[in-house]
Amino acid sequence: AIVDMAPDAIVLVDREGISRRANEAVYPLFGYEPGELIGHSVGSLMPARFRAAHQEHFARIVREPRVRGIGSGLDLVGRRKDGTEIPVDIRLAPIEVAGGQRFMAAIADVSDRKRAEERLRESEERYRDLFELAPYAYVSLGTDGRIRTANERAAEVLGYPREELAGKPVLDLYADTPAGRDKALRLLERFRAGQAFRDEELQIRRPDGSVRWISLSVGLIRDAIGELAGSRSVHVDITARKEAEAA
Repeated sequence: AIVDMAPDAIVLVDREGISRRANEAVYPLFGYEPGELIGHSVGSLMPARFRAAHQEHFARIVREPRVRGIGSGLDLVGRRKDGTEIPVDIRLAPIEVAGGQRFMAAIADVSDRKRAEERLRESEERYRDLFELAPYAYVSLGTDGRIRTANERAAEVLGYPREELAGKPVLDLYADTPAGRDKALRLLERFRAGQAFRDEELQIRRPDGSVRWISLSVGLIRDAIGELAGSRSVHVDITARKEAEAA
């Protein structure tokens, strides 16, 4: 009853790896007619390139029965009757039935997860390109107030070698002035309280001692459950404009 009602495809195999029972979810997943898999090796549900590794893995399970996955983190695929392939996750577990020991293979279609992972990878690649090639100074910050990453333009604007910025407390960048560290501290508290902001004007002090004006905009980064995880910020050097205004 458990096998038949399970949402994932489940195949019961004997100690030789021959299918003895399969639930209804197996057949549409792999494109077979009901009952067609019974009496065949479960290895037929895999492409030929995986079958030798599967047989070796299954032999180990027969010798040392316990629940385990197949693949050890590898990307596995199942083979449908028409030869097309689908990404799958497979778990094997020994069970005792009236006819003796059997092994339950639970096979999950992970196509949606793989597509989501691919979209995430593409999104991250686009962000990296934007981060590295953008004409503005980009900095990402953790909730601890330390810099995580900075692009080359940020290193130019802030006056530090890029490798020195990673891990640096962000407050160390600002001049010891009311428009510098004092204001930066207030903005840091706003960020930690979950507030984004735009076009705040602050003074930074570069390692050579020079003081520069920047316009700072900060956006929030949240994790999968909505908790604050950090920020991404843009620094624009506005020193020339501020000096012109002062003149």
